[in-house]
Amino acid sequence: MSIFGVPDLLGIYSIRRIFLISNTLLIAFSCITASANTLHIACPLKVSSPYHQWGQNILSEVQADLGISINLMSYPELRSIAELKQGSIDGICGVSKALYRNRLEEAILIPVVIAKAEIELWSKDKSYFIELSDNPQVLDFNLGYYRGGTIEILLDKYNLSNPIAVASTEQGLKMLAAGRIDAFVATNFNLWASRDMLKLDQLNVEIQKIALGNVDMYFVLHFRHENIAAKFSWYLDKAVQKYGGPIRFKNSY
Repeated sequence: MSIFGVPDLLGIYSIRRIFLISNTLLIAFSCITASANTLHIACPLKVSSPYHQWGQNILSEVQADLGISINLMSYPELRSIAELKQGSIDGICGVSKALYRNRLEEAILIPVVIAKAEIELWSKDKSYFIELSDNPQVLDFNLGYYRGGTIEILLDKYNLSNPIAVASTEQGLKMLAAGRIDAFVATNFNLWASRDMLKLDQLNVEIQKIALGNVDMYFVLHFRHENIAAKFSWYLDKAVQKYGGPIRFKNSY
């Protein structure tokens, strides 16, 4: 009621108008969500890499079976993780189980191995190579490693005087190039992809393969895609087998 005992028609109109606008926006948003039938998946490999092209081939098969367009984008790994957490992208390729457990547990791991990577140590000096034996040496130098990644399996075997955890392989390679660490250890998938992302083609390093077995790589999807995860996994497994996977990463991009 107004102060004159007459219904406040302007107030009623305003409330009704707000309700109608909100309802219209909700409907519009639902339409947009339904029509945006594309999955945006980040990959740390450069577009010209044959491995990126292989990934595009298998995802082309998945999108045909699933009826959803899939856009495979070339993103640095740290950006990929941040944007998946924010919900800006729909998935990431080339994720190890260790990385998933430590930094992406809220996402959905698609249980299909798409690739197998190896662990490598990069340094400008071979004197920093690790001696693999039953009695591991004490590593008295600045060794960088990717925090939360598979490499922590390696670190458990050694007495590290100065382990330096970094947030991404890109950060580790920048520190190696600048001389802030003596060596950096990661999977060859992440090392070579990050080298290309950073355009460090002229980074002259000695490379040691660390014989700890292969590291399996997977896709992860944002949790909002839980309803299609099982079908995605089924069609992905079929596509990986069709194209001769899982593939093994080599150092020739």
